[in-house]
Amino acid sequence: MKRATKSADEDDVAGRGRRYYTYLQRAGVASAIKRRMRRRERRAGKPARPAPPATCRPYYCPTVDDYECCGYHCGFDVCCSAPELHWPLTQAERYLLRILGEPIPGE
Repeated sequence: MKRATKSADEDDVAGRGRRYYTYLQRAGVASAIKRRMRRRERRAGKPARPAPPATCRPYYCPTVDDYECCGYHCGFDVCCSAPELHWPLTQAERYLLRILGEPIPGE
Protein backbone atom coordinates (compact mmCIF):
# COMPACT_ATOMS: atom_id res chain seq x y z
CA MET A 1 0.00 0.00 0.00
CA LYS A 2 1.40 3.35 -1.01
CA ARG A 3 1.59 6.03 1.66
CA ALA A 4 -0.20 9.30 1.12
CA THR A 5 2.42 12.03 0.92
CA LYS A 6 1.85 15.60 1.98
CA SER A 7 4.92 17.38 0.63
CA ALA A 8 7.55 17.04 -2.06
CA ASP A 9 10.27 15.81 0.28
CA GLU A 10 8.01 12.93 1.33
CA ASP A 11 7.54 12.09 -2.35
CA ASP A 12 11.33 12.08 -2.76
CA VAL A 13 11.84 9.68 0.16
CA ALA A 14 8.97 7.35 -0.74
CA GLY A 15 9.69 7.36 -4.49
CA ARG A 16 12.17 5.38 -6.54
CA GLY A 17 14.49 8.31 -7.26
CA ARG A 18 15.63 8.57 -3.67
CA ARG A 19 19.24 7.72 -4.43
CA TYR A 20 19.53 10.56 -6.95
CA TYR A 21 18.67 13.39 -4.53
CA THR A 22 21.80 14.64 -2.79
CA TYR A 23 20.03 16.26 0.16
CA LEU A 24 18.69 12.84 1.17
CA GLN A 25 22.21 11.43 1.40
CA ARG A 26 23.02 13.40 4.56
CA ALA A 27 22.71 11.55 7.83
CA GLY A 28 19.28 11.65 9.40
CA VAL A 29 17.42 13.55 6.68
CA ALA A 30 15.50 10.63 5.19
CA SER A 31 14.80 9.11 8.59
CA ALA A 32 13.43 12.42 9.89
CA ILE A 33 11.06 12.66 6.94
CA LYS A 34 9.95 9.05 7.39
CA ARG A 35 9.43 9.67 11.12
CA ARG A 36 7.19 12.62 10.28
CA MET A 37 5.16 10.46 7.87
CA ARG A 38 4.73 7.64 10.41
CA ARG A 39 3.73 10.08 13.15
CA ARG A 40 1.05 11.58 10.91
CA GLU A 41 -0.27 8.08 10.07
CA ARG A 42 -0.47 7.14 13.75
CA ARG A 43 -2.31 10.35 14.64
CA ALA A 44 -4.74 9.87 11.77
CA GLY A 45 -5.51 6.35 13.00
CA LYS A 46 -6.40 7.42 16.53
CA PRO A 47 -10.05 8.09 17.36
CA ALA A 48 -10.98 11.71 17.83
CA ARG A 49 -11.40 12.96 21.40
CA PRO A 50 -14.93 13.96 22.34
CA ALA A 51 -15.49 17.68 22.45
CA PRO A 52 -15.96 19.22 25.91
CA PRO A 53 -19.40 20.56 26.72
CA ALA A 54 -20.04 24.11 25.58
CA THR A 55 -20.83 25.24 29.09
CA CYS A 56 -19.82 23.50 32.26
CA ARG A 57 -22.31 23.94 35.08
CA PRO A 58 -20.82 23.26 38.51
CA TYR A 59 -23.26 22.31 41.25
CA TYR A 60 -23.38 21.80 45.00
CA CYS A 61 -24.20 18.32 46.29
CA PRO A 62 -25.56 18.34 49.87
CA THR A 63 -25.04 14.58 50.23
CA VAL A 64 -21.28 14.89 49.77
CA ASP A 65 -21.22 18.50 51.06
CA ASP A 66 -18.97 19.61 48.23
CA TYR A 67 -19.01 21.45 44.92
CA GLU A 68 -18.76 19.25 41.86
CA CYS A 69 -18.67 19.57 38.12
CA CYS A 70 -20.15 17.81 35.12
CA GLY A 71 -19.08 14.27 34.26
CA TYR A 72 -16.67 15.39 31.55
CA HIS A 73 -14.13 16.85 33.98
CA CYS A 74 -14.38 14.60 37.02
CA GLY A 75 -15.14 11.24 35.42
CA PHE A 76 -18.63 10.55 36.75
CA ASP A 77 -22.11 11.86 35.98
CA VAL A 78 -24.01 11.43 39.22
CA CYS A 79 -22.28 11.54 42.59
CA CYS A 80 -25.13 10.19 44.71
CA SER A 81 -28.57 8.63 44.55
CA ALA A 82 -30.35 11.98 44.96
CA PRO A 83 -29.39 14.22 42.01
CA GLU A 84 -32.62 16.19 42.51
CA LEU A 85 -31.03 17.76 45.61
CA HIS A 86 -28.20 19.32 43.58
CA TRP A 87 -28.35 23.07 43.11
CA PRO A 88 -26.31 25.04 40.60
CA LEU A 89 -23.47 27.31 41.56
CA THR A 90 -24.30 31.02 41.21
CA GLN A 91 -21.90 33.74 40.16
CA ALA A 92 -21.72 35.01 43.75
CA GLU A 93 -20.71 31.57 45.02
CA ARG A 94 -18.05 31.29 42.31
CA TYR A 95 -16.69 34.67 43.36
CA LEU A 96 -16.63 33.59 47.02
CA LEU A 97 -14.79 30.35 46.18
CA ARG A 98 -12.27 32.36 44.15
CA ILE A 99 -11.66 34.71 47.10
CA LEU A 100 -11.23 31.80 49.52
CA GLY A 101 -8.72 30.21 47.14
CA GLU A 102 -10.65 26.98 46.75
CA PRO A 103 -10.71 25.32 43.34
CA ILE A 104 -13.83 26.00 41.32
CA PRO A 105 -15.05 22.85 39.56
CA GLY A 106 -14.89 23.09 35.79
CA GLU A 107 -12.38 25.95 35.67
